[in-house]
Amino acid sequence: MKLERDLLTFAQEHGLTILGPNGNGFINVTDQITPYGLPITPPLKAGPVGVVLQSGALASAVLAYAQGHGIGLSLMVAMGNESMISVTDVVDYLLEDASTRSIALFLESIRHPDELRRVAEKARALRKTIVALKIGRSEASSRTAMAHTGALVGNDAVNDAALRQLGIIRVSSLEDLLTTAGLAGYNAPLPGRRMGVVTPSGGACDIISDLAEEVGLALPEFTPETIEGLRAVLPSFSTCHNPLDVTGYVVVDSTIQQRSLQVVVNDPNIDFVLNLVSTEGGKAPTPESLAQVLPGYDNLSRIIRESPARLCLPPTPAWISHPRRASS
Repeated sequence: MKLERDLLTFAQEHGLTILGPNGNGFINVTDQITPYGLPITPPLKAGPVGVVLQSGALASAVLAYAQGHGIGLSLMVAMGNESMISVTDVVDYLLEDASTRSIALFLESIRHPDELRRVAEKARALRKTIVALKIGRSEASSRTAMAHTGALVGNDAVNDAALRQLGIIRVSSLEDLLTTAGLAGYNAPLPGRRMGVVTPSGGACDIISDLAEEVGLALPEFTPETIEGLRAVLPSFSTCHNPLDVTGYVVVDSTIQQRSLQVVVNDPNIDFVLNLVSTEGGKAPTPESLAQVLPGYDNLSRIIRESPARLCLPPTPAWISHPRRASS
């Protein structure tokens, strides 16, 4: 601590700005500037997600996950001990950054609550999303944070309530942190809580229904017009309700899910639609396999363009969502 205080005093006396100490630096992916202390595996994919971490080594895991899931980053910063530059300073910068549309935070402690409130209000005004993975739910993680950066994690119930009040989305895993921030970064804010779901699996409907209730999303019933349209598409043994299982008949008719989606996206009871699809992994694409799958994605793109509102999507084909809102 004495060395850190001496370093801070020296920097202040000489007009220097310090990131850290006890951090790995930062990666400015937008401008390809990389004063970062660990190896970086190319390519660096630029995109709309800014990442701020109160951790050093975890930054490499974040970068690898983002690269592996097609999530483009604008800036990633490992904060270290925050002797001069704080998390909220970097968040404030990212809110002003035109290339950043969402911000992912890994937080051990909330050092400046008033500043966090200020930047959270600013984020809402700018319609930029902040997603946070705040550790400290367990006694063990609290001890670990204290040991490696001297951070006091605080009472978890208080932290949870505060983040919710500030409009910061709290998640519980690193995967959820990047996936949620990626979703927010590549898409406009959802216009409401009413979700329509189109899947090829009854089990998936069950999982999505439970998760929707957990996070406060509504699954409204389809309108009679939508049900009538779905009955013209689906086999007689299917059930036309939300969430929609198009059934295993999709194996017989591979177009049935997208034709069902075409009906559901126009339902006035629904704000956005989750269309659950899967992709075949572990195989290198061939001209033949691409010729089979690309027409389906072209048609999916058409459905998005011709629906009541258009939504840009992250470059991962595992899912798609579609908001129904007035275009600006």
